[in-house]
Amino acid sequence: ALASLPMQWRTRACLVQNELLPRSWEEYNLVDPTVAVVWFEKKPGTPVNPIIPTPIAGPAAELLVAGLRNVGIPARTVSAHEQVAEMVRKNLYILVANIAGLEVGGNVGDLWTAHNTLARAVGDEVLAVQSWLVGESLAEDRLYDGMVEAFNADPGHGTTGRSAPARLERVIRHAREAGLDTPTLDRLQETFGRNA
Repeated sequence: ALASLPMQWRTRACLVQNELLPRSWEEYNLVDPTVAVVWFEKKPGTPVNPIIPTPIAGPAAELLVAGLRNVGIPARTVSAHEQVAEMVRKNLYILVANIAGLEVGGNVGDLWTAHNTLARAVGDEVLAVQSWLVGESLAEDRLYDGMVEAFNADPGHGTTGRSAPARLERVIRHAREAGLDTPTLDRLQETFGRNA
């Protein structure tokens, strides 16, 4: 979709997709996009469910934060540098919940309390891949704290969605490109991958 974005809009883009990282838009010559790491859900027939405040960076951040707050959705502005950590935090949350959830199901509260060893093993491998994808070392303790903050904000949130097998496959593909070993992810892929 970004490849087909008209050139005149490439300086005005706002990105809200899950699993974003700077490399998601850099190859398309997007100039200083506004990026929202969305921490709320809205499904048909249900009210908006904010989990934690949505961090937004970029030229239109203040406008988007004001708009979200006007409709009762907590949001905050962050710097472009802080936003990289926010993107990785959200990716860690999604990938740990979805991938570890393939094995244990349930909700994120139970995942972290009853299956912490599995969640940590998945998280450590995910963070190694995320570090490679962003090209810098990551503050792992801070990222885990941020993930757990979101788990605690909505502990009943389900772990696995329909995209979980594809996400697992994608993380493993990136790990192979990076030359990283992922024994926990590989084991889960054998049992729960799309071709299992």
